[in-house]
Amino acid sequence: MTTASILDDVRRLQQRYDLFPRGKIVIAVSGGVDSLALLACLRELRAELGIDLHVATLDHGIRGAASAEDARFVADLCASWGIACTRGYVDVPALIRTGENLESVARHERYSFLQRVAREIGARVIATAHHLDDQAETILLHLLRGSGLAGLRGMQPKSPLGDGLTLIRPLLETPRTVIETYVASLDITPRDDETNADLNYSRNYLRHQIMPRLERINAGYREALSRFGSISADAQDFLQRSLPPLSADRSIERHVFLRLHPAQQQLLVSQAIALVKDIAYDTIQRTVADIRANRKDGELTHIRAGRIYFATAPAYPDSVPSLEAGTSLIVEEITLLPNGWRLQRSPATTIPAQDQLLAVLRLPSDATIQLRTPQRGDRFKPVGLHGKSQKLSDTLINLKVPQEWRSHIPLLIVNGEIAWIVAPRHGDFISRIADPFAPPTDAELESLICFRYVNQLIWF
Repeated sequence: MTTASILDDVRRLQQRYDLFPRGKIVIAVSGGVDSLALLACLRELRAELGIDLHVATLDHGIRGAASAEDARFVADLCASWGIACTRGYVDVPALIRTGENLESVARHERYSFLQRVAREIGARVIATAHHLDDQAETILLHLLRGSGLAGLRGMQPKSPLGDGLTLIRPLLETPRTVIETYVASLDITPRDDETNADLNYSRNYLRHQIMPRLERINAGYREALSRFGSISADAQDFLQRSLPPLSADRSIERHVFLRLHPAQQQLLVSQAIALVKDIAYDTIQRTVADIRANRKDGELTHIRAGRIYFATAPAYPDSVPSLEAGTSLIVEEITLLPNGWRLQRSPATTIPAQDQLLAVLRLPSDATIQLRTPQRGDRFKPVGLHGKSQKLSDTLINLKVPQEWRSHIPLLIVNGEIAWIVAPRHGDFISRIADPFAPPTDAELESLICFRYVNQLIWF
């Protein structure tokens, strides 16, 4: 297998999906064979593609000195190749709480880090080294978990991350054997993560115990599963395009719904209700049954004068933390919120570049800190108003926060005063620090406290 073949794989995906806008991109590099192949490929193609490479490598703190050495190896390689590199560190084991999954927490921290780096350098694209074998494993895992068509599509070459960022996977159609051959030709010894051999992880068990047996049945199983993913994606897209539109009040004539194929009915219900809440397969089935039985008031629908009305309030975005209206929590070192979110409090070690989910605040020594939702009479002191306050409702209007979400916004309260707001908007979210708590540029770190929202349930 020649070097040209792996480069041609990337070129083909670029032609089909337009992965690379010209300019800066962030490449996730761990030091393993896959990410080294991606880095080397894009290094060879950067002039052709018109891209400026910036590597991001994160030490998760899981493997002690070994993971620190991985990050050092990546940084040294980048220095020798003349490529910018940002190193990060997070103590993932210290973040784990009872019942949490090490893999998911590490994954969230990794992608949070990649997005922070992208924002800091002004990049719009993050590239990861997922390849054809990873795709086959993902599709098979989703199949075993009972996923629908959306999950059976597997990973996509290009996926939105929110906040104007895009995740790309340039090696998604390249087999691991090709990747290994390519890296061997570079005379580089990749780093080896021994946790990849731990069979207690479902993906590792599948990779080492199940996939070799599949190869005995069909040596082309990787390509076959990838084709299955593509077929599922096409089927999902066809069904999506075949659905009749809902009216502005999110309703549809019942007789129109009943004429749809069951697959169309399920997808229409799923998409209509997904705007309001996460929806499981059983809920979809119950809702379809309510409609077929002409129940006037179903679990998530109402039928009036022959029309089906779906719940209308859009769901609070899961990309930003929220609280039930009326909630008040005492802020500790780690404060748990719904939907996998938590607020972490720690001494500040740096004043970072803009990160909407992180705030470094100047607090009084006697600070009483709580997290609560908005209350009648709340006021906020924006930076730039020289200590003057305005109604919180006016602040949220100015920030273009939809009214239906305002009662669920978590407010960080210090001694009864709003210190930090993180709020959703349509398509993104925004945060603001109140003027009295914004640190001056010459502030000493010892006087500052860092607050950070993280979510261990986000998967990519």
